[in-house]
Amino acid sequence: MIGSGLYTSSGFALASLGRADLVMWVWAIAGVMALCGAVAYGAIAKRLPDSGGEYLYLSRLIHPSIGFLAGWISLVAGFTGPLAAAALVFAVYADTTALNSLNLDQKLIATFVIVVATLVHAMRLRTGLWTQNVAVVIKIAGLGILIVWGLSEVGLPPTHSGVIPVTASVQTTPFLIMLSMLSSLVWISLSYTGFNAAVYVAGESRNAKAMVPLAMLTATILVTAIYLCLNYLFLFGCSPESIAGEPRIAEVAASAIGGVWMSRLMTATILLSSWTSVLSLLMTGPRVYAKMADDRLLPKLFQHSNEVPRVAILVQAILSIAVVYASNLRDLIGYLGLTLTACGAMAIASVWRIHRVLPDAPLLKWYEHIASAIFIGLTCSMIAVASTFQVAQFYTMLATFISGLILYVLSRKLMEEPKQDKPTEKKPIE
Repeated sequence: MIGSGLYTSSGFALASLGRADLVMWVWAIAGVMALCGAVAYGAIAKRLPDSGGEYLYLSRLIHPSIGFLAGWISLVAGFTGPLAAAALVFAVYADTTALNSLNLDQKLIATFVIVVATLVHAMRLRTGLWTQNVAVVIKIAGLGILIVWGLSEVGLPPTHSGVIPVTASVQTTPFLIMLSMLSSLVWISLSYTGFNAAVYVAGESRNAKAMVPLAMLTATILVTAIYLCLNYLFLFGCSPESIAGEPRIAEVAASAIGGVWMSRLMTATILLSSWTSVLSLLMTGPRVYAKMADDRLLPKLFQHSNEVPRVAILVQAILSIAVVYASNLRDLIGYLGLTLTACGAMAIASVWRIHRVLPDAPLLKWYEHIASAIFIGLTCSMIAVASTFQVAQFYTMLATFISGLILYVLSRKLMEEPKQDKPTEKKPIE
């Protein structure tokens, strides 16, 4: 969940809003949104504890065509895009280390990261899980050190005001400020989209009905706290002019707060964070495609083989490498945040169909209704603002949705078994 968006989004948001406190509010709103999403996804996972994520929920609870659409979005935006973005962020920050002396191309470094992660997960499920878990523990420890050290240096109240003195992007009326905050939510929401990753492997976990909802909720609370603390350091630990619009905001802020020592620790943590994001996405994404293959919406090659969907993992890696060589990081982050949040809202809306499809399922709790409504309401507001202020990303999102529906129709025709003509019965001669 902690990936590339954390180390890039605040610089873009500050350039748009002009005030660090408003950027902090957007991170807090996105955190509340993710918590609501975790509660809503948990409500579905309790009643439908199987792997597949949005594809499974929408296929079973709405219609197979909507499920296929979610699977297509997962392939394009849910896993391929974020995987490429995480690998690119790894390459960008690796370029500031000793690798810089080798003069390696950043896209080549990103490709190497994806290839290594592919080999880890293609071996066996447990090998990939242990690698993932150990890396996450180290990453959280590194971020914890940065937060404790950074807060002692920046202090409360902060060292800097966090206000850009002169900027054309600063809004003055409450309505325009609200629109700008919703627009910035498009970038920042990407950092929270991993809150639902546990549902993709629910069928492979023990006691999924209890553990998957608990995992999502606990992780989202922890990550939200980490995000707010780190962004406080990023936004108030150095002059706002030095980080506005800066994609390497974490490195700039760490250097300003703690000098070379903290800058190196931040770089190492970012490298590990990006690496674990690549690992996580390569673990969860192919299991969606394996589920689609089980339902005969993708070829049988995508199904599990000895506990691991190797072909699906290989295809995911190839597609991600292709995006690495064709991507623009800022536009990619905006598109992914918008598209993935919209897909998540569709899946959450299916929670109100559970009792029609699964009449024996437990009734929804009052807080599960409220959480679902909040997530969907914020998503609709974000999409409406993006249609005006982030037109390119909005129409790219629409193209992704439309192409998915077209592909569903084509896949159904291709996967249909040819019907055998029934033998004509001869009428008896009278």
